[in-house]
Amino acid sequence: MKKELLIRTFQLDDCQGLVPLYDQLGYPVDVATLAHRLPTMLTKEDYHLLVATMNDQIIGFIGFVQMKMFEADGDYIRILALVVDETSRRQGIAQALLNRVKFFAKQKDIRNLAVNSGITSEREAAHAFYENEGFIKVSFGFKCQI
Repeated sequence: MKKELLIRTFQLDDCQGLVPLYDQLGYPVDVATLAHRLPTMLTKEDYHLLVATMNDQIIGFIGFVQMKMFEADGDYIRILALVVDETSRRQGIAQALLNRVKFFAKQKDIRNLAVNSGITSEREAAHAFYENEGFIKVSFGFKCQI
């Protein structure tokens, strides 16, 4: 049976399949939380979530938002989350997801994409992926919990 990659818009039924991917991304969550969080977020027109499936199994997703730039005129796309199941990596799935976002951006005449990625050793492969896809390191990210 040939495996066929399909990239489509998130559906509420996808929450169960996203749970293990969130865990692999380092953000454990349960189905009920996702079933509340994602539809709430995705009612905002600038937020988007695409899932990658193979043989009806969710194997990856990318979440992104269209935002205004403060430092220049126009919009940019910020990738909020990108993950491919560890058993399906290095098969071009993350690249296919990212290409769909790039296509979305070009359709809206948006030329800039941004992404943050953790600075742990576990993220080194992700950093190499982003650099291979044309991203360059331009800043440090900071976080503060209050």
